[in-house]
Amino acid sequence: MRVIDVTSYGADGSDELDDTASIQSAINAAAAGDTVYFPAGTYIVNQGTVSDGIGLKSGVNLLGEDGAVLKVTVDNKRALCINGQTNIVIDNLKFMGKGLRIYGGSSYITIQNCEMEEVRGTWPYSHAVMINENVHHCYFLNNYFHDSGEIFMCWDIKDSEWIGNFFERTHEPIHTVGNSTGNKYIRNKIYYYSRIGIEIQDNATGNILEGNDIRYELDPEGCYAISFAAPYTHNALIKNNILVGGRTRKAYADGNWGAAVEVMGQVTVENNIMIDFQHGCQVSTGYSLDRDSPIIGGPIIRNNFMRNQSEWGIWKTHVTDLMHMKIEGNFIENAQKDGIFINRDHNPGIEITGNMIVRDAGHWEGDAVRLYSGIKLQQNAETPANSVTDNYILLRSDSMPSGFSFYGVYFSRGNTYAPSFADVVVKRNRIVCRAVQSEDVDPRLSAKPTGISYDTYGSMKSVAFVDNYFEGLGIVMKPGRAGDFIATGNVSLDCPDPGQERIISNETANRMPAVDAGADQVVTYPDKVELAGAVVDDDEHLEVRWEKFIGVGDVTFEDDSALTTTAAFSHPGWYVLKLSVDDGEHRPWDTVLIQVEGPRHVHRRD
Repeated sequence: MRVIDVTSYGADGSDELDDTASIQSAINAAAAGDTVYFPAGTYIVNQGTVSDGIGLKSGVNLLGEDGAVLKVTVDNKRALCINGQTNIVIDNLKFMGKGLRIYGGSSYITIQNCEMEEVRGTWPYSHAVMINENVHHCYFLNNYFHDSGEIFMCWDIKDSEWIGNFFERTHEPIHTVGNSTGNKYIRNKIYYYSRIGIEIQDNATGNILEGNDIRYELDPEGCYAISFAAPYTHNALIKNNILVGGRTRKAYADGNWGAAVEVMGQVTVENNIMIDFQHGCQVSTGYSLDRDSPIIGGPIIRNNFMRNQSEWGIWKTHVTDLMHMKIEGNFIENAQKDGIFINRDHNPGIEITGNMIVRDAGHWEGDAVRLYSGIKLQQNAETPANSVTDNYILLRSDSMPSGFSFYGVYFSRGNTYAPSFADVVVKRNRIVCRAVQSEDVDPRLSAKPTGISYDTYGSMKSVAFVDNYFEGLGIVMKPGRAGDFIATGNVSLDCPDPGQERIISNETANRMPAVDAGADQVVTYPDKVELAGAVVDDDEHLEVRWEKFIGVGDVTFEDDSALTTTAAFSHPGWYVLKLSVDDGEHRPWDTVLIQVEGPRHVHRRD
């Protein structure tokens, strides 16, 4: 194995002359196992015989000394191309102006510790890394991409990995289309992006997006952190990502768009932190085998932390039908319009279970929203039945301003759309209003806090309300003609008006505890954090428990059964801790966000 210095073939990184031919000669002279070496300097590569740039060879690696730069100053060229080659490592090179193309079935290509800056231009030379024609087993490790437009554009790339890369001030960092299956996107940082952080389309079966940190979108109209627009996908995972928006935390009437995660297909979305977007999770369609097949499955949205979405925490759009979606165990805090909104169309078999949905009236500036619903259903729900079970829906603030209305579960008509809710099960939910409505509230603007509401007379067909608990509501169930429904075992406390339908069968109730996990905190690793939970209840015999809800590392509690305790963390990162209370009947919970800061990672080229 030899090291071949490009300067030995006439390349000169200290002048403004073109070095394309000299570098190509050095590569041509190398054999498999050799390394082509670039001393520090800026090498101009404008005059390739083809627009794709300098051609690489199988088994020949490229290595740059610190400060080695490949620079393209014209629009219709690239620096490098890999066409049908295999077993190549590109290490420690900086690209300016243009990047490279990988195509023709190339495989086992590694690009690591490289930097790409100011990569822009016109299509198809605008992307830093263009990949197409069935490329597979590529590895992009610990690279730094910044101050550029689009970075990765990939068609039909398979079994490849993006790990530990840093994207800063770029338009769209990663975009794959076609049959891009078996790929992994792990521990990448994407800061200050516009449009979409990671966009995946078509078929992404087997893809894993885990531990990515995507923050601070720049588009004034909004954008997505992760757009998994891949309806022909099954067996994929979006897990443990930190997704923070910013500009999209506006009133929903401003017309902005975007979500922390847009999902299609049969994908599991779990343990993600989603803050300050228009929507936390937007579900656009379910799983189909192909474009001509019916929808046969939907995603699982589980154990996510969602805070301050300017419209909905979880939104199933009106785009298409959906089957067998599960929404379970999520903490949805202060979504402006609704916690969970299932929008129109035919959506059988949806399970909404074990979610904690909380809203503080007055949390948003002006709080111009006319109506907030914990769970809003606006769809034809037929066999297999939809179920809404074991959810806690809480209006948490002490007061409710004029113009603000609260519904727990809302069966909505939606414009001229006339839904039919068949065989829906609403069971063991807790719907609680802790706010005291002001006496001067204008009834034309504010409805009384309501447990169950609906828009369309006669829309319910064998809907069951079983073992639900209502507290502090003005009306338990909106009066009117709901249709054919079953009500048994429901109880209420401090609800003066049960409603004409009278779904309450027992008015003796045990009050639900109020639980507070405390304020968010920032701690420096490896320091411990002091936790101060609080519970208000009329029962002295309570079980409390602290546990990790979300976080990449382990959490050790000094005493996980005490309200006041300490927690230590195995790694720096963001953690969501869960404080739950059990009085034998009710099990409400609250969360606290802990940012554990470690030594700041500075890329070697910064």
